[in-house]
Amino acid sequence: MPVEVGQEQAVGVYAFKNTGNEPVTILDIHSNCGCTVPELEKKTYEPGESGEIKAIFTLGDRTGPQRKVLTVNADMPGHPITRLVLEANIPKLMTIAPRILIWRKGAANENKEIYVTTDPANSISIEKNADGYDAPWYELVPDEDKPGRYVVLVHPESTEVSKKLKFLIVVTTPEGKQVKNGAFILVR
Repeated sequence: MPVEVGQEQAVGVYAFKNTGNEPVTILDIHSNCGCTVPELEKKTYEPGESGEIKAIFTLGDRTGPQRKVLTVNADMPGHPITRLVLEANIPKLMTIAPRILIWRKGAANENKEIYVTTDPANSISIEKNADGYDAPWYELVPDEDKPGRYVVLVHPESTEVSKKLKFLIVVTTPEGKQVKNGAFILVR
């Protein structure tokens, strides 16, 4: 399934028809990932009746090839379990390395670096206070030798107390589509 930059969900639709002589009841549908939620119009389908199962996949900050499986349990003799597969390839708009920076509690509050790479035509920014965490100190510096590469100099406000800090790196395409990926600071 094709996925575009900035898309938040991918939806797979699986049509079916009860070709038997008896009603068929779908007992339950399970996903292999909490990011994929099944939707079903109703549970019982009479002979000759059609329906569809939707798989709604919330993309989050995932990138690259994704494979999500729905397991459908029905009261069909000889075929009680059916597996539906949703495959998507999510474009990678940026790379972040490393995603987690760690300071020891009480250590020197020195800068550490995160490297972000994206297409040089895209713009990049930092969104602080993500998820209610205290904001780290940061400075976003373009790498003069490598267009599209940025160095994010980061440190927590203090290393005296254990904490987890999160901030989002936001890449915006020239068309205005955005992708956000989190980076973390741990003091422990």
